[in-house]
Amino acid sequence: MSIEKFTTSKTSGSGDSISQVFVSNTIASSKQVVATSPFNFDVPVYTFSTGNNGATFNFYTQNTDGISASLNSIKNFTFNFSANTNSLSGTTRMKHDIYRIDYDTFTSTVPEIVLTAFTTTNIYSALTQPIYTVFEDTSGSTFVVNSAHTLTISQKIKPTGQYTQDLFVDKAQYFIDSTFVFDKSIDQTLGAVEMYSGSQIVQLYDMPISANTILQTSNNIHTITGGTFSGVSISGATFTFFTPPKKADIFVINGAPAVQGILNTFCPIMSFKNTEDGDSYKIAVTYNTGDTTFTGTTTTFNINPQPGNAEHIRTAAIVINPNSEFLYKIGNVKEIINLFGIKQNVTTWSEFVYAKASNDGTFEISGHSWINSINGMPLIGATITITVQSSLSSVDLGSDAVDDSSITSEITTPLGGALGTITTVTSDVNGYFTFGKMNGGQYTIVATPNNVNFSPITVSMFISADVNLDFVFSVLWGSTLINFSDSNNYTFL
Repeated sequence: MSIEKFTTSKTSGSGDSISQVFVSNTIASSKQVVATSPFNFDVPVYTFSTGNNGATFNFYTQNTDGISASLNSIKNFTFNFSANTNSLSGTTRMKHDIYRIDYDTFTSTVPEIVLTAFTTTNIYSALTQPIYTVFEDTSGSTFVVNSAHTLTISQKIKPTGQYTQDLFVDKAQYFIDSTFVFDKSIDQTLGAVEMYSGSQIVQLYDMPISANTILQTSNNIHTITGGTFSGVSISGATFTFFTPPKKADIFVINGAPAVQGILNTFCPIMSFKNTEDGDSYKIAVTYNTGDTTFTGTTTTFNINPQPGNAEHIRTAAIVINPNSEFLYKIGNVKEIINLFGIKQNVTTWSEFVYAKASNDGTFEISGHSWINSINGMPLIGATITITVQSSLSSVDLGSDAVDDSSITSEITTPLGGALGTITTVTSDVNGYFTFGKMNGGQYTIVATPNNVNFSPITVSMFISADVNLDFVFSVLWGSTLINFSDSNNYTFL
């Protein structure tokens, strides 16, 4: 075929001035499309192991797979392969790009995003430029695949052109994007070669200089939906790295816990120190004293952080079920709300301690009403009245109004337990009666039968524990209603 030559020129200036001429010569090229058979690469399918050995693609769910804690100087990633492991051979390599967002960068960016547009380049740079890249040959003794393969990365790294540094730092968020790199033999006589991947056409190279070229599978790209970072794209699976917080020191009172053994309160004040690196604290309580692992039913109290150094003693008051045995432990917590709006935390727990809470100052009064006769029987419908003579405690309801000029002081109304308070119950069909929780103190109790042939009973007692009372009603001598011919029903002494 002939080659057409085009000459393009342009002149500047006027006819009576100096002229400048620009000439550009171009040669048209002809592109001949040669049909070739496409090829496919079976991309190995994998998921990450759960727990501390991996990362997660479940960006918006509550799970701990996206949390890693430094329990040693390495980080493991376990890949569980489920399909296309035939491609893990020959010259195929795994490429692991690791991206990192430092905690300081993240926390300093969030306020800027909230107040203004997403203009900072720090996070964008962290998400597009890997801090570290690892290549693994998928053949040989270093890469063994049965169903899983573990990649181990040391804490110390030396990126190209940089000094040795720690790869994993506290509260930093990471992304690991694992792809596959492989060789493909080519026909050097074909000229330019294009690759069709999905709906895209990518020109791989012009004139090949080698009979082989290196190709790479697509990155695992995800665009964040919702929240502060909506619209930002990330690559790979994510995890947040924590250096576990210090263990709370609970032995702060003469080398012993502040709360232990038999207590004189049901609202103990916990004391602890050595938690200056925590973001908050937790107190876990179980009433099953055999559950030393706290895996059963557990009540957890969340405590706000308190400023101070490691020696500063922090305190927190909690409410325990009165008169109950319990175990407790105190946790020091580090936490972060990550790029996807998920709150993640790591807790270091103290030793567990046994204690028993005191009564709450209220007691149960119960008993039985009985007719003192030969054949003895419960007395149904006896009226039991209890009157407060003096109380160890009381509860008042208070109310005050700012705009009510007629009230010069707060008005209070006793809820119960005040001097002179009267409570009445009636014995049931079996003769039993019970009062609810009563404040400790001095009481007068009167038991009145519903039969005029029997005498009322009055007792006065100081109550400081649960009480069981039995009222035995005897015949009222002098009653004109008694039929002595029915002697079997009465006891005569």
